Amino acid sequence: MPIADCRLPGRHAAVEAIITGSGLANYLGKIAPRNAFRSRAFTKIDLHVEQELALPLGTKFTVFGDIENLTNLVNHKWGQQLRSTFYFNKSVARVTCVAAGVNTCAQYQYLSPTPANLIADQLMTANGSSLYALRVGARISF
Repeated sequence: MPIADCRLPGRHAAVEAIITGSGLANYLGKIAPRNAFRSRAFTKIDLHVEQELALPLGTKFTVFGDIENLTNLVNHKWGQQLRSTFYFNKSVARVTCVAAGVNTCAQYQYLSPTPANLIADQLMTANGSSLYALRVGARISF
């Protein structure tokens, strides 16, 4: 009896495609070590422009402008944080044990591979890291 069972056609190929496409092939039959994989690099550039004007009696008038995540303002595909969602782990497929005689887990049955859109890194916008922000302001100092 084989140790793995993929009953539906294409299921085995789908699981294999996930394994070979993600770098998991190096860890077949083992548990991948912690921090073995990395998300894509994330670059964020902020811009601050300020002009100060001197007024009588030592007073200063300042006008400023801030752009957070300038790269995302220039091109919406730049300055995006793509990573695994929280717990930072991904499931390749749902697997159950099939009992045979006294052995409660004689065979692994692959029920469904995880769809590619769930395996891919997700765009993070919850903390504003993939969005741009513009601020303009003025300040008077005495």
